Amino acid sequence: MFTYDAFICVSNATKEACIKRGFPMEKLHVVSNGVDGNEALTPSFDDIKTTMYDKINLDYKNKKIILALGRPVRRKGFSWFVAEVMPLLDNNYVFLHIGHIDHSSSFWLKLLPKTMLNNLELLMGLTNDSTHLLSLSSRSDRVKLCGKLTDLERDFWIHQASVVVLPNIHVDGDMEGFGLVALEAAVRRKTVLAACLEGITDAIHDGKNGFLVISGDATAWTSRIKNLCDGNNLFNDESRTYTVTNFSWDKMVLNYQKIFHKLM
Repeated sequence: MFTYDAFICVSNATKEACIKRGFPMEKLHVVSNGVDGNEALTPSFDDIKTTMYDKINLDYKNKKIILALGRPVRRKGFSWFVAEVMPLLDNNYVFLHIGHIDHSSSFWLKLLPKTMLNNLELLMGLTNDSTHLLSLSSRSDRVKLCGKLTDLERDFWIHQASVVVLPNIHVDGDMEGFGLVALEAAVRRKTVLAACLEGITDAIHDGKNGFLVISGDATAWTSRIKNLCDGNNLFNDESRTYTVTNFSWDKMVLNYQKIFHKLM
């Protein structure tokens, strides 16, 4: 492995993880992921608004949508947020999740020892939070699981959201390398609340393109959401400008290019 000339990490957190595993520090480089700011220009959604709300059986009047995006794996903290934070919020708050939900759970997987099952889930990237999230949503009309959507539908719900959350929690052996979805929301002028954890802190710079919240602290999450939404203290152009300036595809490509040139 150490015959490689360089190892490129997407965050300082992944770099530190490599160092702990014996990677030579002088061969490690950090290049943050980037987003395309041009594609995030807000289109008009008036023609599909009623259809989209009807599709998930949600009345759009006086609702504050808390949006989460991504595969339902435990480290993402989706079921934790629904179980611990949503009960602390008023009834006009709705949690909406976008991402593939695996409705089935293999009989054979259930027969595996817990440690082996956990390792297999990590290796295969299985949606190991699906069952819990489905169970929670079945007991609350304030939890909506949209499943996998088209890009247009995803952008619609980002546009409708009051805040976009990344409520990650610590899971041994399964860290968040970066948190690209945070940038995709910020570049669309949305306020992002993200756990102050692992690689997420490389994507969200507190007070610049979002806010960092203590991971696993339901009271802190509730307070931050209420203060932002009730006071309408939500980002718009500021978060987009900061994100495009610091995390553009052009900047990402140039940083890769610098490393390649140095190696040559």
